[in-house]
Amino acid sequence: MIDPVTGELYWDAGFSQGGRYDGIKITVSDGAAQATATTSLIVRDRPINEGRTGKDVETNIDELRGFDIILALRSDDSRVKEASLVALAKYGATFKALEYARLLRDRTPATVDAALAGLEGLLDSSEAARLRPLLISDLEAHVWHFTDSPKVLEFLGGRFTAPEGLEPAIKKKAEDIRKMLKAAAAYNKSRGV
Repeated sequence: MIDPVTGELYWDAGFSQGGRYDGIKITVSDGAAQATATTSLIVRDRPINEGRTGKDVETNIDELRGFDIILALRSDDSRVKEASLVALAKYGATFKALEYARLLRDRTPATVDAALAGLEGLLDSSEAARLRPLLISDLEAHVWHFTDSPKVLEFLGGRFTAPEGLEPAIKKKAEDIRKMLKAAAAYNKSRGV
């Protein structure tokens, strides 16, 4: 919006809108004539948790628009991450599945536990048959990232990669994951983990 008195342009920027925007064309009219100008805008980054404490963090998470939730899930602030994990529940199953899978690589045990619980819930849902092949394909390249996470390795070696109900190409990927898990277990044993 443009303030009619000061001429200032303002809007509520989302958390992922920070940066420089060149070539912004602005046209204004008084009803009889109009003027157009091109300008650049610099939008300062707004930390997700800026000026928020306690319950305010959760309120702030509810204000996320679009894919700002991705930034919140990657926040270094544990309160923001925790609140964004709760907010993730309102998103679609595919998005949730891929974000939970990514969060398995998080270094915070509570986040990994929440991601595992989210994935287990999706595997128990009516979406499981559609999501499991997607997740197997997505996680296949990342198995070695989980060598220090016994809970994740156990999850990957369980019903997640069980061959039942999988098409041949995905069944092959699941078998490959299971082979990598055996190699990871041998590696962990060799280093006393």
